[in-house]
Order: sequence, then structure tokens, then C-alpha cells
Amino acid sequence: MANEPASSRRSLSPESSGRDSPLPTRQWRNQLGSAAEDAPSNDKAYRKYASGVERALTLFETALQEWADYISFLNRLLRALQARHTSITTVSSKATVAKRLAQCLNPSLPSGVHQKALEVYNYVFTTIGQDGLARDLPLYLPGLAELKAIFVLDIWARVVGKRIKLVFESSQSVCRSVQIQSLKWKHGGRLRAQQVPCWASPVEVAKPGLLLRCFAAGLADEQLLIQRGFLDLLVTHLPLHSKVLQTRVKPADLELLLRAASGVVIRRDMSLNRRLWAWFLGPDPPAADNESTVESPLSVEHPQSYLTSKTSYFEDHGLHSLTQALLAMIQASSDASPTERARPYRICLSLMDRWEIGGLVVPEVFLPIVDSVRQYKGQSSNKNDFNEVFKSASVFFDGVESGLIYGIVFGVGATSARLEADRKTQLNLRRVATLVLAASEDTFVSDLPTILEKLVELLGATSTSSPSSSTRSDIFMVVRALVLKTSAIHLAMMWPIINAELHSAISSVVAPDHSSASETYNNISILQACKLLDLLICVAPDDFQLHEWLFITDTIDAVYRASNYQPVALVDELSEELGQVAANSAFHNESAAHLAASSSHRRPLLGAGGIKDEVTIDRKDELVAKILRPFFGQLSIFAFESTYAMAPLDLEFCIEGLLKDVFDERTIVRAL
Repeated sequence: MANEPASSRRSLSPESSGRDSPLPTRQWRNQLGSAAEDAPSNDKAYRKYASGVERALTLFETALQEWADYISFLNRLLRALQARHTSITTVSSKATVAKRLAQCLNPSLPSGVHQKALEVYNYVFTTIGQDGLARDLPLYLPGLAELKAIFVLDIWARVVGKRIKLVFESSQSVCRSVQIQSLKWKHGGRLRAQQVPCWASPVEVAKPGLLLRCFAAGLADEQLLIQRGFLDLLVTHLPLHSKVLQTRVKPADLELLLRAASGVVIRRDMSLNRRLWAWFLGPDPPAADNESTVESPLSVEHPQSYLTSKTSYFEDHGLHSLTQALLAMIQASSDASPTERARPYRICLSLMDRWEIGGLVVPEVFLPIVDSVRQYKGQSSNKNDFNEVFKSASVFFDGVESGLIYGIVFGVGATSARLEADRKTQLNLRRVATLVLAASEDTFVSDLPTILEKLVELLGATSTSSPSSSTRSDIFMVVRALVLKTSAIHLAMMWPIINAELHSAISSVVAPDHSSASETYNNISILQACKLLDLLICVAPDDFQLHEWLFITDTIDAVYRASNYQPVALVDELSEELGQVAANSAFHNESAAHLAASSSHRRPLLGAGGIKDEVTIDRKDELVAKILRPFFGQLSIFAFESTYAMAPLDLEFCIEGLLKDVFDERTIVRAL
């Protein structure tokens, strides 16, 4: 039941009277009047308004389990009061409203309920105005009389507005220290902004990684109220889509935060879960203006689009990091305790309570959980420890729908088939490249239409097709072989396709992670596309020279750039977007001109004597830092200097570089 305010007030009658006089009550009733006197009963707008207020008040009669239910009631009451017509300046059922607001100021309730009640008080006083407040003050005063005893200083300094503050101004209830503190904090910020020197500003800039680690520590606290407070801060001040979480922090710090936040679901507390779901699924869309008094969940016009937007929000901003955090927990070390080993299983089971979250997370972690349990069975020396872990895993498996399990199993089969198809396609393409290099010039001219048709078919593959788009790197190798062993006049039919594919592949360097472009072009494909462009500029076929301005600056601006220079070529635009070449880079401006001028033969920029192409294939940041950034920064200059060097092409060097890539086992797809 709702908490009733304490009624231990002193009697208004003398002790000798033997009774409490009812005269003050009758006087108040005569003074306050009834709601029917404030507005005519035949007013349709008022009846609609009064009906909404009564429906909101009936919620208080239900069993309120926790303080969050009080806030929900106050929110509903506030919306009902705000639904009044602008001509209505009275509060319907004001006696009941005043009673419920007084009950919400019960000292046993937390300060969050008190603040929400004050917000409703403020709206009521704004609605009735000064005259109405003077008339109804005896009605609202009992609930507000104990404000000084209930609230802390920062809340008391903001008590409901100026009208109520004036009532206490001349009494002893006003604490002068509050006024002094208010003046101090009011002017302290202004003085601080004027006196702090500019060199101190870097000290004030918060470290986002440290901020997230602080949140993670707070979310791991054993106290329920502390966890609830940190979740409230996440929802209100640090949503998942915030710039801090999406761009400024390291992925490891974001995964640490999501790992700590998702861990609260183990407590099976609804107040924590509600806040976690609100943070994962994002803020609610702004409510549209309508004439309804009180909104209902059933009044949503497009529930499907609403749920889709929630799912898309989580998928765009939190799915990847949460999945990585759970996978890191699943891949725990063998010396972890059974409780820690079973922790991710219990978290995943609780996440399935919300299908918008569990439906996206479970398919990613199901097989790793199965593999983790299987490995732990062989590692565990204590049967009881394994039984504890297996029990938690069994509960998780029982909660997963059978259709999802079959889908994952069949998906593994499809993935295995796709990988096998990719492997066969890669080997066939590399055989073609080797045959072209081994033959004499123009041997495969008659087969060019067939080769081009097959290459176009493979270029239409996606990341989920069979074979997939991972074979693009091998397609670029075949084109490199054809450029080296075929006369330029026979390659005219290939340039539209090659130009379009090169532009898409190189542009994907700056594509966001998990986008369609980044999934289509992996690191190997990007590197091979750059090597193909490097070779085309070095070989300089006649027809390609008509299109090379799309990729590089082919004028004097490549070397001597004006102050108002704006890049037009793709490579120069990427060079500016990725930043200038680092001072300790393996290749500098001076070495580019020196290589082109001093070498007796033209050689590609990527490879021996130029920019070393030895890099960890799986790390895109290393690929960009060590190869792509210096390559994009030097390619236009290198092409300009090589053109005027008039040196012959070093064909053997180019063939050796291609054969090295063809027989590189690191770039061949591995089967499951």
C-alpha cells in the first residue's frame, strides 16, 4: 500500500477542552470550496480534463512496490494535469491531489520521489496563479511544512519556486547559510572562468577512458542503490550514441563498461533491468502533440516501426561492443573459478528477457558457449566444479529457441561451404595469374572476353554469397598479370570495370567499421587494389592515362602545390583525410623523388626499394599507418617524377613482386 503521511500533529484545541475542535476544518472547507465551483459541470473540456486526473489518481490506490512506482504515478499525474485546456486555471480533485502529493513527500521515500513531487507542486502553483495559491494554501501547506527537515541543502535551495519561498521568507524556517551557499556557488563559476589561466585548461579535460573505468567500478558495486545511481547517470548523461562512447574512447574501455553494465542483470532486479534496457535501446522518440489527456502504450500508431528503431539503435551503437565483451568473458582462462566461468552464461540468459537485445546477441555467442563448456570439461579436475558450470550452461541452452539453434547449426554448414568455395575460387584465380605470367606476351588475347566475363561475375559477390567478396584480392592479382603480359590496345574493354572497382576498393579505406563497404573490401583486397593502381601508374598503359586523373594529380600541382590547393584526385583526398605522413615513416617526400630520379628502371612504389608492404594482415590500423598513409601521400609525386625520369620498366621486378603475392599462404582462405 502507499505510504500514508504521519499524522502525529499537535491538536489545535487546548488540553482542557477534551476534544479537537472541528471549526478550522469547516472553515477550510468553506474557504476552499469544491471542484464543481471552479468550473462549470457542462464544460466538455473540463470534464475531459477532470476524467484524466481521476484516472491518474486511481493509480495510487494500487499496490506500489517500490519508489520507482511512485515516480511513475507522479509522471502520469503531471501529464494529466498538463492536458488541461488553456482556459482552465483550476486543479481538478485538488483535495485528493494535495493529499497524494503530501504522501509522496514522506521522509521514508528517496529524494528522487521528492524532487518529482516538487515538480508537480510547481506546475500546480503555476496553473492556479497567485490568487489561487492564496486561496488554497491551507490545502497544500501540510505537505510542504516539513521540507526543511526532509531535504538536503541543494534541494531546499530550489524549493518549488518563488511563491512558496516568499511564504517562509520572514519565518525562522529559512536557513541563512543556504542563502550564503547559493551566492557562493552562483558567483564561484564566474570568477573561476575569469581567473583560471588558459594553460590550465588541458588539466580540466576529462580522460574518457578513466571516466568509463570509474563507471565500471561503480556498476560492479555490491550495493543496489549505487548500481541504480550509475545506471541513471548512463541513461541521462552518457547514452550509447554519445560522441564520447562512439568516437573518443578506446574499444577496450567501451567493452569494459558494457561488461560491467550487463553484469547487473544477474541480480534479477527489475529496477536495475529497466534502466539497463533503457540505456541499451536508447531514448524514447519525442511524443507528438495530440488532444488526448493521458497517453497509453496501446495508442502508439506504428508499434512495429517503434520497435524496429529500438533494435536498430542497439545494433548500431552497442551490439558489437557488447558481443566482444561477452566473448572475452566466455574465453576465460582455465584457472577461473566456476562462478566466474558461469557468469557469461547467466548474463546471456538474462539478456534474452528482451528479444530486441537477446535476439541479436545470442546468435553470436551460442557456439562459443558450446565450445567453452566442451573445453572446460577437459580442463576441470573437479567434477563438482564442472557440474556447476554445466548447470548454468544447461539453463541457458534451455532458454534458447530450437529454431535459433537449428539456424546456427545450418549457418555453420553454409559458412563452411562458403569458405570452401572461396578457397577453390582463390586457388583457381591464382592458377590463372601464374599461367598468364608464365606465357609469352599476348598469349591469352583470344581468351580475354571469357576471362573478363568471369571476373565481372566474381566482382558481383557479396560478403555472404558463395563464393564471397573475399576473392577480390585474387581478382586484382589476375588483372596485374594481364597488365604485365598483354598489350595495352587489347585491354581497352577492361578499363571501365577496373576503374570503378579500384575507386570503390580504395575509397573503402575510410569507410566506417561494419559498413557494407568495409565488409566487401577486407584489408587484403585494399592492399591488392593499391598495388594494382601502383602498377598501372608505373606501366602507364595508353588508355589508362586518360583516366589516371581520377586517382592521382597528374599536373605540376603534384609537386608544387599552391596555397589555395584543393585536392580533386581520390588518392590526394584520402591523403588529407588520413593525415600527413608521420616523421618516422619508412618513406618520405625526399626519398620519393630520389627513387624516381636515381633508379635506372621504373619500379612500383610499393615493394623493395620503396614502401615496404610487410604488415600484419588482420590489423587495419597498422595497414593504414605503415603502408596506406605514406602511399597515398607520395603516389602523385612519385608518378610525376617517374614520368619525367624516362626510365624503362623493370618488368622482372614487377613479375617477382606479383609471384610473391600469389604464393603468400597468409592470404589464402582457411576452411573451418
